[in-house]
Amino acid sequence: MTFQEMGKYKRTYKSRLRKQIRIQTSSSVNRTRTIFLLRPKNVAWKKFVEDTLSTNFQEKSAKFSKMRANQKLLHTVGRKGYQCTTYDLKKNYPDMKGLRTRV
Repeated sequence: MTFQEMGKYKRTYKSRLRKQIRIQTSSSVNRTRTIFLLRPKNVAWKKFVEDTLSTNFQEKSAKFSKMRANQKLLHTVGRKGYQCTTYDLKKNYPDMKGLRTRV
């Protein structure tokens, strides 16, 4: 396992934890207990929960969730990127219509 994979798994885990915390705090009567039961071992849990429930984090989360929902073109061109793919399409299909080169 590489360090990149470990970082990816850590980010995924934290994201899922944050989602569970948000769900539990909005629906639970005894929210302190339910959040405590989600607590993993060997983590600065109190700080993590405070950061997740802070208004600053909630605003950023809502902003980026909205931005993600508005994305029309998901990045599916691989490692080449849009610039190189656009160049290849222009080269291979010079009279292709509907190709947006300026965004």
